[in-house]
Amino acid sequence: MLSVQVSDIAVFMKYFLSTDTFDFLNAIEVNVSTYCDFKIDGRHNVKYFDSDNVPESEFVTWGKIRPICHELIKGKTLPLKMAFVLSLPGDMTDKLLSENGYKYPQNSIDFLINVRYENGQVSLINASNLKTFIPDKSFETLWDTVFTKEISKYNF
Repeated sequence: MLSVQVSDIAVFMKYFLSTDTFDFLNAIEVNVSTYCDFKIDGRHNVKYFDSDNVPESEFVTWGKIRPICHELIKGKTLPLKMAFVLSLPGDMTDKLLSENGYKYPQNSIDFLINVRYENGQVSLINASNLKTFIPDKSFETLWDTVFTKEISKYNF
């Protein structure tokens, strides 16, 4: 697990809220505190969909709810705090593990990115969530490496 402090919050928020940079990630959970607290559970409500149109994935993508979150956040007054839990989609996680020689059962690990804003600071924290017991923790090092490489592409 790594924690990275964002040095240029304006640049990061532009990428995060105004571009499609992170849109492919699953939105697990969103919490925004402005004039009231907004909590979004990113799970699809299966009952909402016709039986022919039920989404394959459990979670909605960040791209789907990003405009809603942007609308909640924009304005002259900064939010009190925000927390976003995003995850790499299962197929991308499985591909990343497979390409690096890991032979875990499909969908046995979630690779997460936590975006936290509080007290005028933004931090990005990567994490992994195991859905089954795996004695080897080297996949965490892999996720640390990929996470570091990807965020270093941006100047925030």
